[in-house]
Amino acid sequence: MTPAPQKKMDFPEGASSEQIASQFKNMMFQGLQSSKINPMIFVQLGDMAKKTISQKELYPMLKKAAIDNKIMTEQSFGEGIDYKVISLLVAMGKTAKEYMNQNQIRPT
Repeated sequence: MTPAPQKKMDFPEGASSEQIASQFKNMMFQGLQSSKINPMIFVQLGDMAKKTISQKELYPMLKKAAIDNKIMTEQSFGEGIDYKVISLLVAMGKTAKEYMNQNQIRPT
């Protein structure tokens, strides 16, 4: 399985939340088109991340699944429960689901 492309998101100073969301969605779309990772992996990780918010005991499984599927690396995670990573996985899952619902990306 080919790892998801890693790009750094650079935002102009004073970027609005709409601009940041738009850039994130564009990067996700490009990543989903160019990678060999099934977009359903993002949806499943996003769903697991949502559950992890209320069921902390799922965090080790979420972390392992994200690393095993080459969505994240060990270095992506901070100490303890990393809520930034959880939020990112939720956003990635939601975005992948939106693109599939709009038939812009198809599961492989």
